[in-house]
Formats: sequence, structure tokens, C-alpha cells
Amino acid sequence: MDKEQRKAYWRANIALIRNLLIIWAIASIGASILFVTVLNNIRLGNLPLGFWMAQQGTIFIFVILIFIYAFQMDKLDRKYQVDRNNTDSHQSFQSPVTSHQSPVGESGESNTQSTTNDQ
Repeated sequence: MDKEQRKAYWRANIALIRNLLIIWAIASIGASILFVTVLNNIRLGNLPLGFWMAQQGTIFIFVILIFIYAFQMDKLDRKYQVDRNNTDSHQSFQSPVTSHQSPVGESGESNTQSTTNDQ
């Protein structure tokens, strides 16, 4: 994957995350705070819908959004031909923002050089 494809992939990934978080925020704030009095006029079993949405409904919405994210990321991976099973190509889907070398190596030792004076 070249640099432009990697940028496009991460732009699409971030856009998907942003959109799903907006949906979750609107559902959470809307159902449990803003529209609770309207929703309380509707009953779900013995409970007002506004109360149920505040306690359980937004959690269900969040779980549904997780499945949507997984499905959409599979489509995105296929579109950009990202093979997450190939360990040799881990660089191909590394974020362009965080593509620098980690200060800690695989062995756990620091890659930075010591600046102390040995006198």
C-alpha cells in the first residue's frame, strides 16, 4: 500500500469512527436526556421508554454500532486490500501519523541514547 492509499484508508477509518461516535452521542444524549419526557409517554412493558433507553437502550445501540463498525471495516479493508492476517505487512496499515519508531524496542530496552557523562 503506497502512502496515498494509506492516508485515504486512515481518513476513511477516522471518518467512520467519527460518524459512529456522533450517532452514539446523539442517541445517548437524545434518548436519555433531551427527549426523555416525550419517550416516557411510551411504555415498554412496565417501564417508561425514556427510563429504559437511559438504562439499557443506549447500551444496545452501542453494541449495534460495534457490529456496524466491524462490518464497515471489513469492507474498507477489502477496498484498500489490507490483509490483517499477514504479519509481514504490518507496516501497510500503520497510521501515517504514528509511523515513527517507538522509543522502546521489542526487548523492552530503550532505543534512545543515554546523555549522562561518564567521568
